[in-house]
Amino acid sequence: MLGLSDTSDDTRDLVRSRAAGDERATLALDVFTHHCRRGIAAMAASLDRLDALVFTGEIGEDQPEVREEVCTRLTALRLTGGLRTPHDASRPAIVSGSGAEIPVVVVPTGEAQQIDHETRALLRGL
Repeated sequence: MLGLSDTSDDTRDLVRSRAAGDERATLALDVFTHHCRRGIAAMAASLDRLDALVFTGEIGEDQPEVREEVCTRLTALRLTGGLRTPHDASRPAIVSGSGAEIPVVVVPTGEAQQIDHETRALLRGL
C-alpha cells in the first residue's frame, strides 16, 4: 500500500487521505480491498458452507469503511454492504443487517488483555 499511495501503508491514514481527495490513496485502498475479496473468495471456495465472515485486528476494530468496501463487492458469496459500526468496540458484534444470509462479525483481538494475563501468570510463577 505504501508503494501505491506513496504516503502510508496504514489503512487508517489512507482512508483519511482518500477523503481529502488523494487519488493514490484511493488506488491503494482499491487494490487492498480487491486482494481481501480475492482471499476471502478463495478460502470460501474450499469450504462446504460459509457460516460467517469475521473481521478482527485493525480492519475489524478501526476501519468500518474498509469492511464495507470488502463486503459490498462480495455478492457472489451472498454478502452485502450496509454494515453497522459496533456500539461497543471491546466486544464481539454482528455488524451485518438482520436479514443478511451470511453474518458479518467484528471480533476485537484482545491483545492487551492477553499480554496482561500472560505477564501476570509469569510473574506469579517467580
